[in-house]
Amino acid sequence: AILPESPGSGFLAVYPDWRAWIEMALDEIVASGRKRPAILTAWNHGSAESTLDHLREALGARGLPQDAYLLQHTPGNDPGWGVHVVSLLAQLPSGKAPDALIIADDNLVDQATLAVAQSGLRVPADLAIIAHCNYPLVPPSNVPVRRLGFDVPSILHAC
Repeated sequence: AILPESPGSGFLAVYPDWRAWIEMALDEIVASGRKRPAILTAWNHGSAESTLDHLREALGARGLPQDAYLLQHTPGNDPGWGVHVVSLLAQLPSGKAPDALIIADDNLVDQATLAVAQSGLRVPADLAIIAHCNYPLVPPSNVPVRRLGFDVPSILHAC
């Protein structure tokens, strides 16, 4: 879906429906039997508070934990920070560690999956990963991931 927004700027901006994307990603996590997803974002759509509220609501609606340390944000313009965030998540003790990772920005996929590869976690045995993708451009990944994304040519055609 495409959501038109014009936050008082006088310009019309078109964004993919990120709320629907996270809902689909979480539905896939639940369907795979995972119970403790971590979410890594670099979103800059709307306020950080509304994004966090939506993530918590979507997790709660599926009976998934909403622990603050499982919901991480890193700058999209400097994806190298994703390595640090995912490295920390990978070191969590059993019972606290995520069993799934949702990488909700294609710019973070390479570095976040590098951290998973370096951690020694087995994918998908230890950690299932869903990675955002803007088709047809597929970001590189250092471990197997399930790609879920938007068809950019269709978005451009709609514009």
